[in-house]
Amino acid sequence: AFIEHYTPKLEAPFRAAYRDFNLAKLRFTQGDYRQAKQLFTQVEYDDIFFNLSAKMMLLKIYYEQEEMPALEALLDSFSRYLQRKSVIGYHKQVYQNILSMVRKRLKIVPGDTKALQDLANLIQETQPLAERKWLLEKLTV
Repeated sequence: AFIEHYTPKLEAPFRAAYRDFNLAKLRFTQGDYRQAKQLFTQVEYDDIFFNLSAKMMLLKIYYEQEEMPALEALLDSFSRYLQRKSVIGYHKQVYQNILSMVRKRLKIVPGDTKALQDLANLIQETQPLAERKWLLEKLTV
């Protein structure tokens, strides 16, 4: 209701993208990954940070739903996106580190507790790294 109520108060050029982005984040938080994924994939955001955030949410959705082909394709396209963007400064390293950790997690054979512990240590030590808590949670699943 909040999103729908305040959307008309936004400047017209940004209205639809902001509404869809925030609805997608809300649906993600509520666990409605299908709706969140639909909203995140239907809009190309003009704002680079919206794009980064949307890609990160899609990464989490694909991971949570074990959509490995989609996740691997997103990891590759996300990496290329980061390589092409020079205006994002230190954010580039933050997201490259996240992608690296997710790739390492995907390579670990189920039950390999040593590899999981090694990755947990690497996640704890890696700087800069956003989504640290989420990455660590994925080691216990």
